[in-house]
Amino acid sequence: MESGSIADLIAGVASDREHGASWLSREALRIVGECATQSTARDAARIVQEVRACARDLIRARPGMTPVRYWMEQVLVDVDRLAEANLGQTDLRSAIAERSRSLAAEARLAAVRAARNAADALAPESAVFTASFSQTVLDALRLAGRAGKLRVVLAAESRDPSGHRYGADLVAALADADIPAEVIPDDALAERISEATVVWLGADSIFSDGSVLNGTPSFAVAEAAHRAGRPVEVIGESAKLDRWTAPGDVVVPPGFDRIPHEMVSVLVTERGAGPSANPLDPPSPPHFPFRSTLRQEDEAATLVARIAERLTERGETVAVAESAAGGRICDAMTDRPGSSGWFAGGLLAYSNASKQQIAGIRTEEIARYGAVSLETAIALAESARRLFGASWGVGETGIAGPQTGRRSSKPAGLADVAVVGPNGRRRAVEVSTGVDARTENKWAFAVAALTLLAEELEKEQ
Repeated sequence: MESGSIADLIAGVASDREHGASWLSREALRIVGECATQSTARDAARIVQEVRACARDLIRARPGMTPVRYWMEQVLVDVDRLAEANLGQTDLRSAIAERSRSLAAEARLAAVRAARNAADALAPESAVFTASFSQTVLDALRLAGRAGKLRVVLAAESRDPSGHRYGADLVAALADADIPAEVIPDDALAERISEATVVWLGADSIFSDGSVLNGTPSFAVAEAAHRAGRPVEVIGESAKLDRWTAPGDVVVPPGFDRIPHEMVSVLVTERGAGPSANPLDPPSPPHFPFRSTLRQEDEAATLVARIAERLTERGETVAVAESAAGGRICDAMTDRPGSSGWFAGGLLAYSNASKQQIAGIRTEEIARYGAVSLETAIALAESARRLFGASWGVGETGIAGPQTGRRSSKPAGLADVAVVGPNGRRRAVEVSTGVDARTENKWAFAVAALTLLAEELEKEQ
């Protein structure tokens, strides 16, 4: 392996002061894939050893950024699983690289959904105050701007010791979206905060006591907002929830602030929005709309409308092979009038036997990868496409719950969804709701599959 180049990439993550935690976590996943691809090890065990060392070095490179550790932990679980599959060296390298790319896509999707949830909940004619520079907050501002909800954005100067002004970076990024924005000097935060209707902050880490780590001067902004009676909303995907560090052991790196949970009104993730006091606890239905089946049915209908439009434009069709969703993907598609013009058909391959007999998945494939795996989801999608002669195939397999009484170590709320299309097109992602709620999980799996299909269709012009 070209250890020097990998070491340089890791050093780049350690020294990066331009990008936020979400981007750096995806960069870390890319580097893990590069580590596997570049490995010249002569046996699988050595490849796994090198990849594990790379992931550990990346965690150490940014100890204050929880999503880096979260996604490194996720990829290492999959690396161990792939190692047990007794793949050849070339196949193992490719499989690790592909899994890293898939996790990076999942991470990006989670960040986009968190941004969308914040934008959806924003009141019209809002004046948003923010600090530091967060890609997720930037995405949320752009979405809110497109929806016509923003009156103005007030960005704290956020000057670092070198003199760099992150607030100016944010304002420049918003200029392309024609969003009115102003840089507020750091020494004028307290006197200007009353002009805001809400404060949006990003997060590098969210701790179990509800406190948040983010770039300076986030504390000053949150404190001023708290005194002025302005709500503070922290936007960040659930990968930023620190599951490892005790609140009393938190070390605040230079250039960062820790915001106590008392100053945070709402925590917005890809799952929805809720109070921040105990972010690692299972969310309750009144505060986390992602657990509302009615909202998920509405989201599914919106996704199906996008899917129908694209398929109709191209004269293409789609077929579905689903498992844990229990028919909800097909139900959502056929609820739309005129779906017979683009929906070829679907099947419910619920048991392992049905996955083997109806969908044509071999026994050894399930034994090798597991019934709930990216490989099985792809196989289901390919089978659906083949059986119904469709242009596109969708596959879904997961664990709806309940968790109690199950022998598998995989948690309830975990699912793998896949889409295959023309010209060898394929994409698969693993999703997790983080809750043990059977009905809500089944709809969440359906929404995840429909989201993946809509995104793939909209990539092609």
